[in-house]
Formats: sequence, structure tokens, C-alpha cells
Amino acid sequence: MELGKSSKKWLWSLLAASLVTGSMPAMAQSAVSKTLLITEVVNDPLFDESTGEFIEITNISNDPIDLGGYMIGDEEKRGGNEGMHAFPDGTMIEPYQTIVISRYADGIVERHGVTPDFELFDSMKDVPELLPTDWATGSIYLANGGDHVILMDPAYNVVDSMAYMDAKVPGVTSHPGVAGGHSMERLTEKDTNDASRDFVDQPKPTPGELLFGPNAQKDKIPVSDLKDDVLIVPEPKTGIVLPPTVIAMYDKKSELDAILEAEASSIFIPVKKSGKNGVVTQDGTLLDEVLEQIKGKAIPVIHIEDKKLVAEVDRLLQKENLTDVHIVSSRPEIVQAMREKNNEYRGALVHIEGKLNEKKQKELVRSARSSRSNVIVLSQTAMTEDVIRYFRNRGLSVWGIDRANKSQASEMIEMGVAGVVSHDPKEVHELLAAYPEKSITQPPMVMAHRGIPSLKPENTMYAFEEAMELGVEIIETDVHKTKDGHLVLIHDFDLERTTNGTGKVKDFTLKELRELNANKLDPANPSWYQPEITDAVIPTMDELLEAAKGKAVLILEAKGIGYEKEMAKAIKEHDMVEDVIVSSFSSEVLERFAKLNPELGLGFTLSGTKPKEHLEQYAEKQVTDAVQLNAQYFINHQIVTPELIRFAKHRGIILTVYTVNEEADMKRATEAGVGGIITDYAQKLYNTQILP
Repeated sequence: MELGKSSKKWLWSLLAASLVTGSMPAMAQSAVSKTLLITEVVNDPLFDESTGEFIEITNISNDPIDLGGYMIGDEEKRGGNEGMHAFPDGTMIEPYQTIVISRYADGIVERHGVTPDFELFDSMKDVPELLPTDWATGSIYLANGGDHVILMDPAYNVVDSMAYMDAKVPGVTSHPGVAGGHSMERLTEKDTNDASRDFVDQPKPTPGELLFGPNAQKDKIPVSDLKDDVLIVPEPKTGIVLPPTVIAMYDKKSELDAILEAEASSIFIPVKKSGKNGVVTQDGTLLDEVLEQIKGKAIPVIHIEDKKLVAEVDRLLQKENLTDVHIVSSRPEIVQAMREKNNEYRGALVHIEGKLNEKKQKELVRSARSSRSNVIVLSQTAMTEDVIRYFRNRGLSVWGIDRANKSQASEMIEMGVAGVVSHDPKEVHELLAAYPEKSITQPPMVMAHRGIPSLKPENTMYAFEEAMELGVEIIETDVHKTKDGHLVLIHDFDLERTTNGTGKVKDFTLKELRELNANKLDPANPSWYQPEITDAVIPTMDELLEAAKGKAVLILEAKGIGYEKEMAKAIKEHDMVEDVIVSSFSSEVLERFAKLNPELGLGFTLSGTKPKEHLEQYAEKQVTDAVQLNAQYFINHQIVTPELIRFAKHRGIILTVYTVNEEADMKRATEAGVGGIITDYAQKLYNTQILP
């Protein structure tokens, strides 16, 4: 299949001559294919969606097939405006060979390191383009909410087809869809026309490789990480929409049954060394005996202050097959060592030495992040509402340790702690039970999406300054890299929607971008337009870092991959490390940031579909994914479930939802108990009765 760009012009003419306009029938019902199969589809790629889609096909017969005149696309109706493209004459596909079709070949190389066989638009000179047909007037552009992929022979017979989400194809059961960046990949060569069974959710797409056949990459078959045994801990009976998790302090084994009867969600277990290798609780009970007794009933929170215990505690947890645990210490290196043993263990740093000044708060943020902790455990004397908010704004939950002889649990609940560590969990439950319905002790954090675009041009200094003047403590924005290596703030990959320019951001220098007007009427939001603002420009990341210092926490979403080093360097140079959370839809990008500077906060952005079954198992999976990345969640508000909110709360994971613009949805999210709300209308959350 050697075909260069020089062959394309005559092939276009050849194909046009071979297609007779108006002679094509409507698409027939898909039959079970025994020759050619659609084997992998990416419809919602990471980063620039226009460059990352691909479709893969293979030949499951025993003979080579000439694909000349065969068509592939997403248009099921003759004359429609989606895409249906043809393979050039002489395109041969051998048995179990793959052919990968992309919109832009360079986008697949950038993401996956694989050169596609064909592309739709000219981005790489050595990759031939598929040819247009008069079946459809557009090009393949797979819809995120549902679409079809159809393979037809030259006589317009459907050879294979698949559909996902809300799309329908006669005789085909649709796949439920996957999260952004994932693919739908065919598991076996047996075609049942049920895409929900034939295709699996592939977290790491494999263009050019098959999961079946003589060269099957069986090690890349995704293994379901939905666990059979998921611990659902008791939920306090209270009117608080997001009540703190109740953590019982372990004193002695004889009280364990009473603690479990008091429905504590977790049990805080201080341990110490005994003998050569033994690990015991403070009353001398072997740790493994305690773990065995509470297994399946409450979450162990193991407090370690001796680093020599790390290996043995890990061994005991492995013995009990326990990963749903918190490791607590005042020594970051101990938490880090345990997290390195198993990245499903969660970490928490404890501070019980008096009040926290600003310097110490910053140190704790950095230590928590670098040790891969998601919780700060404080004594009551160290807590104030401002301290709790400071840590929450930076992605860290706060648990409070109550006094044994003079309880102050009531005050801690009012301050907004996410967890109460108590010697008397029954008393804490009684305090929580006294709250009326829809009480709020942990108001969701308000996060200004691209500044306040409903008042000032989005992602400009005008919008960011408006947010800070309103008192917004967290601002979210988007980071791109220019042609000459500068970091700028703009959401779209293309310039057209928000500026008077055209083309890709990455293809312009900073000087060229700064000459554009960044205040443009958006037909989707005409009321946002501020015609009196004539000097809005695309800002640099440096400008915002300087303006926000001491005023706001920044969520900086990396819109691409490969410039993490530049972002991390700039954040450090502005002394904003503890005040920044870098976010991405890509776990790889977050892992790169963590290696560059483990003191940076991380935010994992999640889209996709809302699960309809196994809700607790999906909640456990999503929380574990965040724990492994040491990230908080930014999740589409339409796919959040009550099960996920509850599960995450007990594990110290903060859930923030995006993008919530309607007041009814803001109220619904607040009453559901989310930790934060990303919105284009921060002023609504402040100026209405939604927040207390």
C-alpha cells in the first residue's frame, strides 16, 4: 500500500468517475461480518479533538482484500452532511493486518507514537489521504454524545458497523461510550453486532495493534478494575448534606465491638513496634488481629511514627488483602514510603502542635503533596474556619482530632471539617443527628471558570481581575504553548471563537497572538459580550501568576502535552507552588507534573458517561484512580452519582463539578454535597441564597 501525495490528484478524479451521483441506495442493515471488522474507535480524544480521532479496521478472513472503493465514515444516510470516505484503488489489507484512519496523522503520532495508514486532511506528507465520495458532503468527525462508524463495500453494502451512546444503527446494539481519551476496542474477532459486548473500554488506545488474532497483544487487554468487594461504610443519620466522616479512636481491643456498633466509618489505630518484627496497637494487641476484626466493617486509619514499621505494616495489609486504608503520620517520609509500597494506600499528615501560621500552612501543603497525602489531620487548637478553607482550596481535606476528656466535636463540625476523629463516635453521631435537613457545614468552593466570562471577556485579565474583585478564591484557566514557546491562556485550540484571528494557537508566536482582539461576540452567549472593552488581549500565564499571588488559588489546565516543564518552572519562579493546582484530562500529563515537582497540586478532569449499574464499584474505581494519581477530581456535573460523593468523602477525596451555570443545577450540586463548583457565573453563587 505504497501511496504518496503525488498519486492523490488522479485518484480523486478516478474515484469521482466511478461514483454515479444519485444511484446509491440507503444504507442497509448491518450484517455480521466475517471479513472486515471495525476494531478500534476514538471519538473523544484528549487535547485538540479535531486532531486525535481515529478508526481502525482489520481483515479477519484468510485472504488479502482489495479495499479500493470501500468506504468508511459516520454518515448513515445518502447525501448527509457527515463523512464517508473511500480507500484508493490498490489498497490491500492482509489477514489480520490493521489499517488506521485518522483525521490528522500528526495528531496520532503526537499522542500514540504511531503513524496512521491514512488521514483525511494533509498533515504529514508520507501519509495518503482517503478520497471523497458523493455519499456524504462532509468529513468524519465523531460526536462525543453518540455516533456511528460504518464500513461499506463499493456497492454500498454495509460490511461492518458500530454505534455508541445515543446513536442508532439498524440491527446494532450501541456501546455505552467511554471516558475522554479512551477508545472502544474490539475484544475478539467474533462479531455479534452488539457493540456493548464486542468492544471494551480501552484506557490506553492501541492504534495499529489487535487484542485478538495471531499477533494479539493480550497484555493490552484491559482488565476490569471493578472490585467485587467494595466497602460501604455507615453514613451518619443527619440533615447535613455533606456530613463529616466519623472516625473512632482505637483505645483497646475490648472496645472494638462497641465502636463498630456505633457505626464509625473508620477506626484510627496508632501502632508501635514490639519485639523484632511485631506491630502492635497501644494496648499491645497485634495489628493483624485488629485488622481482621474490622475488615469489611470500617476503614483502617493506621497511625505510624516509626519508619521501621513500614515494611511490616505493608506486609500485614497485603496479608489481609487491604488497600482501602489511610496511612497517617506527622512524618511525610513515612507516608511517602507507604504510598510507594502500594499507591492505593491513601496518605494523611497529622499536626497536633498548636496553632498554624501562614508559613506553617504553606509547609504542610507542600509536605502533603510531596508525600502523596490527601488529608491533613489537625488538633482542635490548630483549627479555624480560615485554616480549613485554606487547605480545602488547595485540594486537601481536613480531619479534626477531638479531645478525649472535653469534647469539642460540635465546634469542629460547625467549622466545616471533613472528618471527626473521636474517642466517642456515638456522641458525634448524636451531634450530627440534631442538624435539620439541607444543613451545610462544608459549603462548596466557588471556582471561577476562565475568570467570570459572563461579565468580562473569558480568559482575559479583565475576567480574572473581576473574579478577584468579587472575592473568588479559586480561578480556573487553560494553558497553551505558542509557536515560539510562550505559555498563554486561552481555552480553544482554534482562535475563531474568542478572537478576531483564525487558525491554531500553536501556529502563532506570542507577538502575533497579542495583536489579536480577545473580546469577540460569542453567538452561543451573546449576553456576555462587552463591546466597550476594546483592548482585551490573550494573556500570558506569567501575567496571571503575578496578578493572583496572595489573592487566589489557580487551577491551570494543560490543554496539550509536552510543555509541563515550562509550566512547572514558571509556577516555581513566581513562588506560587502551594497556590496552584495543575489539571488535565490526561493521567500521563499529571504524572509528568508530579515527577517535575511533587509539591504541585494535581487535578484529574473527568468526562464520560454516567454509570447505570454497579454504582458503588464505579465509585471505588474512580476514587482509586484519583488516589493513585494523588489528585483531586474535577468531574462533569452530569455524571456524578450520590454513591461517588459518599464514597469519596469517607476517603478524603474532594469532588469538584464542572461547568455549572444554571441556578437550579448549582442548588442541586450544593445539596448533593459536592466539594466545589466550577462556573461561568461565580457572581450567582455569591449573590443568591444557594450558599450559606
